[in-house]
Amino acid sequence: RRESYGMRSRPDIYQRDIDRTKVLTENPHKPVKYDKLRDCQLIERVMKTPAIDRGYELFEKAREAVANDPKALKHVEYTRMTLQFAMAEWLPGTDPRLKEETELLVRLAKELEMRDIGLKNYSPDQYLEAVRKKIELGAPLYHPPKPTTDKESAFGATPPAQAHYVDGTDYRDLFPKLRLVDNLPAAGWLFKDDPKSIGTSQGYFKPNHPTEDFTKIRIGKHWDGQGYKDLTEGWYLLRFRCPELPEGKRVFLFFGAVDEAAWLYVDGKLIAWYDTDYPEMTWDKPFLLEVTGSLKSRGEHLLAIRVGNTVGAGGIHKPVRLMVEK
Repeated sequence: RRESYGMRSRPDIYQRDIDRTKVLTENPHKPVKYDKLRDCQLIERVMKTPAIDRGYELFEKAREAVANDPKALKHVEYTRMTLQFAMAEWLPGTDPRLKEETELLVRLAKELEMRDIGLKNYSPDQYLEAVRKKIELGAPLYHPPKPTTDKESAFGATPPAQAHYVDGTDYRDLFPKLRLVDNLPAAGWLFKDDPKSIGTSQGYFKPNHPTEDFTKIRIGKHWDGQGYKDLTEGWYLLRFRCPELPEGKRVFLFFGAVDEAAWLYVDGKLIAWYDTDYPEMTWDKPFLLEVTGSLKSRGEHLLAIRVGNTVGAGGIHKPVRLMVEK
């Protein structure tokens, strides 16, 4: 029913490549052409609490009606999952039904071998934990992205002078003054997933660290399409023979884009990093990491890049190049 739904903007979840600066319509039932939808603000239809309450009452009656028929009862429980999603997403954290209903939802999701659930594609356990925080802390179900900014460069949490990165308008000013020395290969990289963020303490970046459990991966595409869906952290390793470099010139690694943050180690030493504080703005934007003095002409080097990702797809999804001052 139309009166069962409202509409509001979703500041707590975003979809990349969508311009969210305009509200499309306040009428959730008005047909919309796709070309207009592409440029609209990301919006959601919200099931109002009275509608959820009516659905809850109906499913309780359905449960009672088939209580003595295990097969029919299971069918009711599976069908009821849609209502439980609505409850978890849209009811306030103070609602006394949330805990029990979400636990049942997650149990059924595991029973059906569902890998991800909810609007954010959480794993079942992640979703349960998010709802628990919603109940205990009164927090939103999804963490909001950082707001956009009027800044035109220096988007990292660490100042550029300390982290040795160049981005935004600073990158656009510097890039024409550089020339290409080499394209790093798309293939030939080793990769280690690091969902528990233990790679730094374990020394994944060190030249003598064992790599038997590392796998092959390509740069130029997200890791999600290479077997690592929803990964939050991973390590790329490349044995790299540096070509001849001119003396007295600054040297940079150009990254077409990293989704979202990157820390570069050369031969076991942290050289530069880009810990973006605005991933919704920078995830597909180029930047430079300065490696002057760290790469030697005709030298054999180990490049290790730790990539962190908080939402959506992740990884080094555009080319990497070696560049020097003209």
